Amino acid sequence: MVDSATARFGARKQSLGSNVNTWGDTKLNDVLDLFDRGAKGYQAIPMTGGTTLTWTTYATANQGQVQTVKLTGTLSAEANLIIPSKEWAFTVINAAGHTVTVKTSAGTGVAIPTGYQAALYCDGVDVANAAGSVIGGALRVLGAVRVDGRISNVEAAAVGTDAVNKSQMDVAIALASTSTTPGTARVSSTDTTAKFLDTALAVSGALSKTLNNPGENETLTLSVSAATTGSDGAMTAAHVKALAALGGTAITVSSGTTSGVAFQRYRMTGSATLTLPTFAADEFIVVEFAATNGTLQTIARNSQTIDGVADNDVSARYGDVVLYRCATPGAVTTQHISLLPN
Repeated sequence: MVDSATARFGARKQSLGSNVNTWGDTKLNDVLDLFDRGAKGYQAIPMTGGTTLTWTTYATANQGQVQTVKLTGTLSAEANLIIPSKEWAFTVINAAGHTVTVKTSAGTGVAIPTGYQAALYCDGVDVANAAGSVIGGALRVLGAVRVDGRISNVEAAAVGTDAVNKSQMDVAIALASTSTTPGTARVSSTDTTAKFLDTALAVSGALSKTLNNPGENETLTLSVSAATTGSDGAMTAAHVKALAALGGTAITVSSGTTSGVAFQRYRMTGSATLTLPTFAADEFIVVEFAATNGTLQTIARNSQTIDGVADNDVSARYGDVVLYRCATPGAVTTQHISLLPN
C-alpha cells in the first residue's frame, strides 16, 4: 500500500504494513522533526523581490514552514510573499525594508509595513490577521502603535490622565469657548469647516492682522494702520484728526525738553522744546500749540529738515494744530490741520 501526507504539514502517514525496518529510522523521525520545527521553529527569509514558498510533501525543512518567519533584506518597493494554500497559523516579522503582503496565490492577504510584525493564519484560501480584536482588562503598550481603522466606543475617562471620548471633548471645547482668559481663541465644535484662525478672521479698512511664528506656536496680532493716506499719497486733515482722536489724551509739554514718539499727540502749554523722533517714512506726530500768545515753543528737528530747511520750528501763536510727518527718512513736512477752540 502507498503512504499518504497530512493535509497541513505534509507529514508522512504510513500505510498498513509498509516501510518495514525503515519506519522508525528515518521516516518516523522525519515526521517528529517536521512537527517540532513547524510548531516552534524560526527561520529568516531574505526578500529580494516577490517570493513564492513551495512545500514538498514529507520534507523536514520546507522554507517558511515554521511558527515564526522573519523577512529580511533591503526592498526598494512593496513585494508579495506567496505561501501555499494550506491551513496554518504563524507570525511574520517584516524587516525587509518595505511593505510585504503575505498571501496565497489567489488571495489578497495582509500587508505588513516594514518594522512591524503580525500574527497571521491561513484558512486554506487566503491569509488573514489573527491578532486579537477583543481585549479584556487593562492594555499597556510599550512600543509604537499603528491604527489603520477606527477606534470606537471609547468610554468616558478621567480627564487629564486618560484619552477622552468625543462627548467629553465637546464639553471641554464648550468650556473653552466661554473662557474669559485674554488671548485665548474660542473654537466651537459646531464649525462646519476646519480652518486656521488667520483664515477665519477677516479684516478690512484700517485694521490689519499679522501672523506670528507661522507653522510653529502661531499667534495673531491685530492693529490699526499707523497711517491712512489720500489719493495722492499725502495724509489728509480729516484722516489726521480722526487718528489724533484715537490717540486719547494729548501728552502735555509745559517746560524743558521732551523727546517725541511717533504716532502721539502733544500739547505745548508753556515755553518748552519738543524734539522730533527720528521718523521712518509715513510716521508722524500731531502738535497742539496751546501756550498763551507770545510764548515761544520749539520743535527741534533732530538732524532732520522741516519743510526742506535745516532749522528748528518755532511758534508763538496760540491755537495752531500742526501735523509733523515724515515724507522720506530725514525729511519732515508740516501740515496745518486746524485751530484749537477758543
